[in-house]
Formats: sequence, structure tokens, C-alpha cells
Amino acid sequence: MREAKMRIAFLDVADYDYTAETAYRQPLGGSSSAICYLAEELVRQGQEVFLLNKTTTPGVFLGVTCLPFAEMSIELRQTLDVLVVVNVAEHGRQLRAVLPEWTRLVLWTQHAHDQPAIQALKEVDECAVYDGFALVSEWQSGQYQQHFAVEPQRIQVLRNGISPVFQRDEGGLAIALTHKPHPPILAYTSTPFRGLDRLLDAFPAIQRAIPGTTLKVFSSMKVYNLPETQYEALYQQCQETEGVEYVGSVAQPVLAKELQAVSMLAYPNTFAETSCIAVMEAMASGCWVVTSDLGALPETTAGFARLIPMGDDRSVYQQQFIDAVVAVLQQGLANPAETERRLQQQVSYVNQTYRWSVRAQEWITWLEGLVAEGGRSRDQPPSDALQQQAMALFEQQDYVQATVRYRQLVEEAPDRVSHYWSLGLSLLLQGEVDEAQTVWMTALMASGESLDDRLLELNSLLHREYERQQRLGNLVAAEHLESCLQSLAENF
Repeated sequence: MREAKMRIAFLDVADYDYTAETAYRQPLGGSSSAICYLAEELVRQGQEVFLLNKTTTPGVFLGVTCLPFAEMSIELRQTLDVLVVVNVAEHGRQLRAVLPEWTRLVLWTQHAHDQPAIQALKEVDECAVYDGFALVSEWQSGQYQQHFAVEPQRIQVLRNGISPVFQRDEGGLAIALTHKPHPPILAYTSTPFRGLDRLLDAFPAIQRAIPGTTLKVFSSMKVYNLPETQYEALYQQCQETEGVEYVGSVAQPVLAKELQAVSMLAYPNTFAETSCIAVMEAMASGCWVVTSDLGALPETTAGFARLIPMGDDRSVYQQQFIDAVVAVLQQGLANPAETERRLQQQVSYVNQTYRWSVRAQEWITWLEGLVAEGGRSRDQPPSDALQQQAMALFEQQDYVQATVRYRQLVEEAPDRVSHYWSLGLSLLLQGEVDEAQTVWMTALMASGESLDDRLLELNSLLHREYERQQRLGNLVAAEHLESCLQSLAENF
């Protein structure tokens, strides 16, 4: 364990309400689950970790401090070593403007290059603001280098891992085929839009070739907190197809238990995966995997899966998939000893390679290097003690003394726009509305960053403070803030 401790925050702006322990209790998307498991393991390895999202139950869970991101305090923001933005690349410039110079800003994304959430990286200024990019495969890294202005030296490939409930100790690595029932059970565990329609079309032919084969479908949009309307016909097809059981999404401990009886992950994937945690978990459960060769699936499966080339002809792809599934199942039945040996190698590989304890060590090593490049030693307090004093006084609601400190900070660093926001806010909370607006106008009209970006940043700050003052019951302060927000809306 490292002696030096970093303060690391993960910022997830998606519309998901969860804490660090939610992944153990209910279905959760891959990115959100990865945050939970990584954050938990980073704490276990000596780091101080915050999860900032849309949680409605703030608190400390599994050692991780979970907070609504709208309530991120100035004190927290000004004392982070690293802020990791998850999946969405459009807030980098606003975040950089309110973070200390030493705080490293990282984008950790599971998205492929063509997904809407990261198209802002096409803007040179947005792309340039990140100190590092945590990507989950070499394939994804290559795509980002090709389509965005991301230099290789800013990229670190940090792969995903399996949920701890799928891990096996040394004594549990042996997977006996006698534990897998015959006729075989197939499973589909990804979201419905990634190939479930192809599998349902192919399954009757698979069942005719190997009678008694059944299929369990663990799939829904519940993991993304999205409506199911678009896929209801697909779920109905599951229920009407002989041998298919539609289960829906389940919590990780339930899925781990279910996959113990599954022989194969049948995944006719049509979506370019940047990683694929569903495949990792099936491999960890001793399941054969038959899927496509799209995206990073060849990397993830590491030679253990049967991969089907994804061409333009749907019928050709479907027949190749059917043939591969039937061949793998028949080979397993014909040569059980060799199949068991191969599956044991697969399970051992996953347990050695895809553990979050391994990933956390890689993250720590990388982030330590980024922090060192930022010019601040984690063993030293921030070089600007005055800023620490100002933040502490503000949190204590001593706005008079906070104003004194922020005036000094503005004089010492007139190009630092965040000092103007804090100075104006301290003045406004004393009732000095006109003076606060003058301070903000000075920063808004300064050259450099675009006016739209500064307006967005100031509006965001005022909205957060307005909500905080309402919760505190400071109605007069809340009215002042509301008036300022209206004034900004009317004049800009």
C-alpha cells in the first residue's frame, strides 16, 4: 500500500441515482458498475475517493464518499489531486476554469469514437484541456487517435474488470463440466440493441441441431434507467420462442449464480464494443463465448472465444453464427477433457488479468505520474495558503473575511477567473448585490475564454449556490441569487 494518498473524484453527470455499493444490489450499467468497483478498490489501496453523481442518498459507502455533483463544495474542488470525468466530453473547459492548476483533469470513457457523448472532443480546445485520457482498449485508443486530436502520450489504456462476485480464489478455479447441465443452457447478458434480435432469429436452428438447448435472456434498458418501449416487441418474441426464458436485468450476485449453470454466452454482437464486461464475466464463469469480431472483442476475449467476422450480409453472418455455436457445443460434448482444460485456462486468465485490484494498481501508478507532472507534491499543502483560508471562511459562512481573502487572490492572480466568481459570491451573500455583479462583469468581459463558456460556468455556480442556500433556509440570500440569475438571462 502506498503511503502517499491522493484525493480522487469521479464525476458522473448521467441521470443515474447510485452509490458505490449499488452495483451489488441492483442492475447497473457497465460504466457505472466500473466506477463503483474501481472506487472501492482505490480506497482499499489507500486513496481518498469521492463519487459525484445524481445520488439522492449521500454518504460514505464502502469507504467512498458519495455526493450529488450539484453540491460539490468549493473546498472539495480546490483540494482534489485528480478529477476523473466519466464518459461525457463537453464540460472540460468549464471544469478546468474552476479547478486549481495542480488538479489533473482526466476523461475516462467507455464510448466508441462515434458516440454522441464524446463528439465535443472534435473541438480542439475541449480536447486539449484534459491532462489524460483513460481508455479501455487498444482498439478504442487507436480510434481516438484517428478521429480526435488526442496524442498517444496523453492516453492510458486501463481495461475494465469483472465484478468481485465473479472472482474465484485458487481453490475455485477448476470448472467441472459436470456442473454445466446437458442439454446446454445459452445466455445473452448484454443490452437488447446489441444483437438480441439476431440471436432470437438464430436460436430455433441451434435448438434443432442440439435438441433441448435452452436460452436465458438477461437483458433490458433498466441498467441505463431508460424506457423499454422500443424493445417490448423483442421481449415478447423471447416469451413466444420455444426454449427461451426472458429474465431481464438482474443484480451482479444473481447473474454470477445464474452463469454457473450456463454453457455458452451466445452473443451475435452488432455493436462495436470498446471492451465488453459481459464477455469478461461469462469467461470468468467458465462459459464458452461465441460472438463477433467487432471493435475490441478480439482483445477482450484474448483468443478464448469463437469470433465471427461481421460482414454486410445479415443472412451470411447469422448462418456463420449458428454454425459456430453448434460446432463449439458439439466439440465440447465430443471432447470434455480438452474442453475442461481450455475453460480452466480461460477462467485462470480472467482472474489474473481482469481483477479490479490489478486495475486499481495501474490507475494509481498512472495518476501518480500525472499529479507529479502537475507540479504539486501530494505531501505538501497547496502553495496558496490564502486560497485555503478563503475557502474555509466561506464554508463557515464568514463572508466578510472570505471577501478580504478573495480580493487578495484577485490581485495576485488577475487572470484566474474562479477567484472572481468566488469574490462576487462572497459579496452577494453579504447583500452587496451591485458590487458582486460588477466583479462578475469584469471577469465576463475579459479576453481569453469565450463569453459563452464563462456565462455557462457562472450560471452553473449560481444555480448550485441558490439550491444550497435554499436547503440552508437562507431565503434572502436565495432571492439575491435568483435575481442575479434572472439578470444574466435577460442581459446575455
